[in-house]
Amino acid sequence: GHKPAAEALSAAMGKGTPKTQAAFSDAYLLLGDTLCRKGDKPAALAIYKKLADARGHLKCAAIVGLGRAGGAAELNAIFALMENAEPDVRGACVYALSLMTSEDAIKAMLEKYKTVAPEMKVVLLRALTAIGSRLAAPLMAEALGDADENIRMAAARGLGAAGDGASMAALAKTASAGGTLGNIARQSLDSAPGREIDLALVELLKAQDAKVRAEATRTLAARKVLAAAPALLKSAEDAERDVRLGSYKALAVTGGEETLAPLAALVARIQDDAERDEAADAAVSIAKRAGRVEKAEAPFLAALANAPASGQVGLLRVLGMLGGPRAMDEMRKALKSGDEKIVEGAVRGLAAWPDDRAAAELLGIVKSSPVEKHQILAMRGFVRVLEAPSKRTDAETFELYRQAMGLAKRPEEKRLVLGGLGTVRHPEALALALSFVDDGALQQDACAAVAQIGGLLGGGHEAIVRPAIEKVLQVCKVPKVAKMAQDVIALLDKTKGWLVNWEVAGPFTQEGKDGGALLDIVFAAEKPDAPAETWKALKEGRDPAQPEMVDFMRTSMAGDHRAAYLRTRVFSPKAQPARFEASSDDGIKIWLNGKTVHAKNVMRGMGDVDRGDIELREGWNDVMVKVTQGGGGWSVQVRFVSRDGQLLNGLKVDPAGK
Repeated sequence: GHKPAAEALSAAMGKGTPKTQAAFSDAYLLLGDTLCRKGDKPAALAIYKKLADARGHLKCAAIVGLGRAGGAAELNAIFALMENAEPDVRGACVYALSLMTSEDAIKAMLEKYKTVAPEMKVVLLRALTAIGSRLAAPLMAEALGDADENIRMAAARGLGAAGDGASMAALAKTASAGGTLGNIARQSLDSAPGREIDLALVELLKAQDAKVRAEATRTLAARKVLAAAPALLKSAEDAERDVRLGSYKALAVTGGEETLAPLAALVARIQDDAERDEAADAAVSIAKRAGRVEKAEAPFLAALANAPASGQVGLLRVLGMLGGPRAMDEMRKALKSGDEKIVEGAVRGLAAWPDDRAAAELLGIVKSSPVEKHQILAMRGFVRVLEAPSKRTDAETFELYRQAMGLAKRPEEKRLVLGGLGTVRHPEALALALSFVDDGALQQDACAAVAQIGGLLGGGHEAIVRPAIEKVLQVCKVPKVAKMAQDVIALLDKTKGWLVNWEVAGPFTQEGKDGGALLDIVFAAEKPDAPAETWKALKEGRDPAQPEMVDFMRTSMAGDHRAAYLRTRVFSPKAQPARFEASSDDGIKIWLNGKTVHAKNVMRGMGDVDRGDIELREGWNDVMVKVTQGGGGWSVQVRFVSRDGQLLNGLKVDPAGK
């Protein structure tokens, strides 16, 4: 890094073997880089200028050095090197220019742009984009109208980095035209940094060109400009439909609670159904983001009191989607209004309800409404709300789907019910779906439902699942569904004899106790009076390669020094002697019909198999398993076999005892 070495290295570059010369040349370049880093740019610049006439990597590195150590005075040299240069040299020139960020250098580039060929203009635009100075914004905005497509695209990209507020109008106009150039312009609109850009986009909501106004709404949504909400409320009443629709979408992501009352008034005034739905969706998005449903529904309830019938339709839909505490009363009132439009609004509101509290009302509409359209809307809504999370048992959910299927009149409604039925883990759900497998209009939907339910029931109901799946494989014509059915057969083969249908409780921990100390502690799940919510269906924790095993580390309960419980019911066609076989990681305790039949407090992996004699009674037997976790893996698998280790015929496994 000493300047005196420069003269010696320079002289040595032309002496000796080619290998020696190359070594001295590399050292000379390294010296220039060192001097530049230390701030001695004039000395470094002298070295880079000398190496700029070299070849290969030395030339490229020297050109980059000119940009790093030089200023506006070196621009002409770099421009000259770009002329007819190889691609790697030209790339080095662009990078060198991007390093020259002084105002004088940028202005020199802008001046040079006026006199160079189109290909070189693209190169300069790339360099100016890398610099990102807004001094280049006017030139880039003007270049959007250039006859050369490559220049237009380079300018559109450049405005994403160097654009200013004044250039956004030209960029938005370019974006609104669509195509490849329009997409590039949109990306730049979305990414251009700074509050100045946000304010300019808000001003574009007043532009004369409707396409530009619409583009401004899209960009404000993409940028999530919260300050734009008041202006967007105004543009939501624009004369052009596309601008209004864009405003609703933008309000959905930018609006706050203060926009709900104006939106409620707007929803009440809109006559077009599709447009009203867009405004309603925006209102719901804002309300849900605010997180206070009771407060959010207030302006819509207030607007509903004075709205005409056409306005009530949209307001009822919003109230239904919010599902607030007072909304159901308004729905019931509207259903009794006698006005077909208002009734339809209530049906749509109930169909959009966020949970299953609307199920009974919707089912009532399906049963009793004299208007076919309302029946269809209610049926769709009924199936949709049944798919929402709930505290219903599988048996209760099946019963609702059974009623829905009994009321379904059209094939499309029956397909809808079959789609929902496929999510219900219940033997009777399998039987109902199977009853439609020979129906030509519904066959493939029924096959899909049978395959789904079969996968949920698994080996615990092999006696009914296997023949049902074999029937599906005989008639199914959809490859994806056939694959699902084949996977169920493979699952049955792998889990034959194992207890695989479980409910789970936990995890349970106790401060100061490690995993080994938890086996004999009585947690809530062991108590007869444990609340129902202690237990839930086990829907996670399966390793596809070992489906007979429950892997707690694949569940939300994963962790160290804790315990979990599994429970199910096992049906035996007769009273008979049997044997349990169990592997666990770590400790395990097993209860059969309320009595402890096995306990082993140990820290281990899944290699060991515990065995013990048991007596199964005729009918359903209650099984509960506790598994402790110290650290590392945490899993268990259990099966019942005969005393000589053979599979027992006729066993069924179901937590509900079905």
